[in-house]
Amino acid sequence: GRWVLIKRDPPHQTEFGLELPDSQKYRSGKATVVSGTGHPDGLEISVGDRIVYNVHAAATTIEGLESRYPGLYPGDPNDYCFIDSREILMVTE
Repeated sequence: GRWVLIKRDPPHQTEFGLELPDSQKYRSGKATVVSGTGHPDGLEISVGDRIVYNVHAAATTIEGLESRYPGLYPGDPNDYCFIDSREILMVTE
């Protein structure tokens, strides 16, 4: 498959507003496509699409890139990662 750069939705807090340690936070499996197109199964994905992806898929974070390219990826660098396009389950918007 092709690698796609996504910006994952931030980790969830508890519904009661309690702050959890990072190891206890989870991500919803929703993200926005930042770079990359195409899908081996014919699913059309484009930059800006909202997607649902397999949260258990191998993901490569962009750690280190933010220092090389300041301002290119706004927000928390941990929200960005590369995933294999085959791990995209559906386009929602």
